[in-house]
Amino acid sequence: SNVTDMNGMFYSCSGLTSLDLSHFDTSNVTNMNYMFWMCTSLKNLSLADGFNVDNATNFDNVFTLVTDLTVYVDEAAKGGVDAALAKLGFTEWNGRTTSIEPLTARQAKAEDPFYATYYNSVASMKVPEGTTAYTGVFDGTNVVYSALADGIIPKGNAVMLIGGNADVTLDVVEDKGPKSVIEENVLLGVDVDTECEANRFFTFGAKNGVAAFYRYTGTTLGAHKAFLDLDTTADAVGIRFADDTDGISDVQTDAQQGISVYNMNGQRLAQPQRGLNIINGQKVIVK
Repeated sequence: SNVTDMNGMFYSCSGLTSLDLSHFDTSNVTNMNYMFWMCTSLKNLSLADGFNVDNATNFDNVFTLVTDLTVYVDEAAKGGVDAALAKLGFTEWNGRTTSIEPLTARQAKAEDPFYATYYNSVASMKVPEGTTAYTGVFDGTNVVYSALADGIIPKGNAVMLIGGNADVTLDVVEDKGPKSVIEENVLLGVDVDTECEANRFFTFGAKNGVAAFYRYTGTTLGAHKAFLDLDTTADAVGIRFADDTDGISDVQTDAQQGISVYNMNGQRLAQPQRGLNIINGQKVIVK
C-alpha cells in the first residue's frame, strides 16, 4: 500500500464493535496517532501479517480508552502482530482486558436488528452479509434511501447501516484512488469531532423508540457518524426506502394525534413494538 498517514482513521468510532483489517497493508505508514482512539465499543479486531508498523514513527494514543479488546490473528502472523501491537502500546493502559486469539476463533453474534450511520474519508469499507448500506436523497419530507448494490461504502460517503447483526465487522477495501463522492447522497460526515451551529443539522437517533434524523441541538458533530444539512423547518426527517412500494417512514411528530398502531400481522397494538410496525397506515421502524 502507498498509504503513509492513518492519523485518526477510526478516531472516536464509539459505535464500532468489530473491525476486520486482515487485508490491511500498513508497511509504509508512518503516522498512526489516535488510530483507534475512543473506539469504546470495539471488542473484536482481526489482523494479519500486513499489519506492519516498522516504519511508524508517530503512534501516540493509538488504543487509548479501548478496553476489553480481543485481537484475532492468523497463527503464522502472530509473532509479527504481537510485536506491532506492543510497539503501539496495546497492553499499556490500566484496566484493559486484552487477548490475542486465532483468527478461526472468531464467531459472529446474531442479535437484534440494528440501525446506525457511518462515515470515513480515508478508506473504503465493505459491509458484512446481512447488513445493508444505504445512501439517501431528500424528497422534501423524508430521506429516501437506496442500497449500495455491491455493499461497498466508497471513502468519503456517509451511509445508513441496517442489518440483523449488531456485531458489525467492516472490511477495508484496497482503494488507492481519490475519494468518489456520490453526488445525490445527502448524508454527510466528518472524521473527527467537529464544532457546529446548534439547531442547524439533523443527526440520527430515536425518540419514543422511533428511529429518524432529529434536529440536533448540540454543538459538536460526532466523528464517523452521518448527519443531514437540509433546507427544511421540520424538527425531524423521516426515512423511506426506494425499493418499498408502500413507503416506509419512521418518524411521527409530537403534534400528530389519534395514532393507530398495528403489527405486520394486522393486529392492533397498544404501543409500537421493536421492528416493523404500521403506524397511521405507514410502515415504521422502531428500535
